[in-house]
Amino acid sequence: MKKEYLYKKQLNGRGRFGGVELEFTSGTKISKVIDKCVWKDWTSHNSNFEETTYMKSIKSYIMDAIDHILKTINTTDQCFEISLIDIKIFPVDTVPSHILASAIIGTFELLGQSLNAEKMIKIDQFIIQNENIEFPEYDKFITKLLTTN
Repeated sequence: MKKEYLYKKQLNGRGRFGGVELEFTSGTKISKVIDKCVWKDWTSHNSNFEETTYMKSIKSYIMDAIDHILKTINTTDQCFEISLIDIKIFPVDTVPSHILASAIIGTFELLGQSLNAEKMIKIDQFIIQNENIEFPEYDKFITKLLTTN
């Protein structure tokens, strides 16, 4: 199953936008994240597109967060593969934490654990609290999402 997840919010008078396209398949031996990111928007408008070092760092950050969810969530007998197909940005407004929010929302949904309204508010608060941090630490935040109702 392949699906696009967008985080689009107006928080404190400022636009927040980030998105990912994820693909979910059942794995065979271990849960893992697969890099299939092609930066569709960028490649469709630029035939000479080359992934920059910064783009690679964003992609790695998102893949590490998804991997952290897979390792933290209770999946004793099940293995999952989640492929990162694309990353969506608005060059002016998007920071890595906005993309992170969409990846968290999407990963939980793909695993059948959609986030309730309270957890979505926690994501908004995380974004606001970390708006000046380019790559905020996600591990404690994700663990907190998993352990609260």
